[in-house]
Amino acid sequence: MAIYYAKAGEEADVFILGIPFDSTTSFKPGARFGPDAIRQATEGMETYSIVLEKDISNIKICDVGNISYYSNPKFMIEETYRKIKNIIKNDKFVIGLGGEHTVTYPLVKAYKEKYKNLAVIQFDAHADLRENYEFEKFSHACVMNLIGKEIGFKNLYQFGIRSVESEEYEAAKNTNFYPLHKYNSKDIIKILNKTKELKNKEIYVTIDIDVLDPSCAPGTGTPEPSGLTTREFFEILYNLRKFNVVGFDLVEVNPMVDMSGITAITGAKILREGILCFVKK
Repeated sequence: MAIYYAKAGEEADVFILGIPFDSTTSFKPGARFGPDAIRQATEGMETYSIVLEKDISNIKICDVGNISYYSNPKFMIEETYRKIKNIIKNDKFVIGLGGEHTVTYPLVKAYKEKYKNLAVIQFDAHADLRENYEFEKFSHACVMNLIGKEIGFKNLYQFGIRSVESEEYEAAKNTNFYPLHKYNSKDIIKILNKTKELKNKEIYVTIDIDVLDPSCAPGTGTPEPSGLTTREFFEILYNLRKFNVVGFDLVEVNPMVDMSGITAITGAKILREGILCFVKK
């Protein structure tokens, strides 16, 4: 059963915006089709979460569709930022569906203007901390560097990372960096529980589907072995309920290399469980 229920804008509790952009993808393109693949996968899902004991049909959700497709990241950033800023000014909860990870930058930029005490929690296989990649600073490989400059690197928490360049490893010394080879899923939960600073902040969560092991989510542009299992990730996600999460995104689902559809289905479940975790209804 689909989990989207069209409501008038003023009535909706949650807004979903698709951002079909993948022009800086460096390996396997196709994440531009991710938003619609996730939407389609929701058609085969129940509305009830057995873990959370909540039903998403009790939440008013407005899917506002996708932004225009752009090949230039600056145009994507401009339209996404403008639309998100207009929605969150009314204290609405927004979910972004990518698209490559570059799409997170305008989302966080808009949220930072509304919430001055914003922190970002990133789940990802890659640090994305480069200054530029292939002569482009608005790139999926640079998005966390852009966000760190926007919110302050001390307000960036990076989990699941297992692939970096040496320059990124140096840059990560300025963030709260917890690479997966040192901090497993149980460690991540302990860190989140003990980090007092997060309890006093508004939290934005960005989820790159490649934080999962390719055996769990093969349909992504830059898969990286030795990731979290789906079960481990959901245990972490449920643990975030205690925080004041004000928005989140899910990026890098690539149906062009997801022949089984398993990654889109996983993305759809992350979407449902994320809404039920974070929206206080």
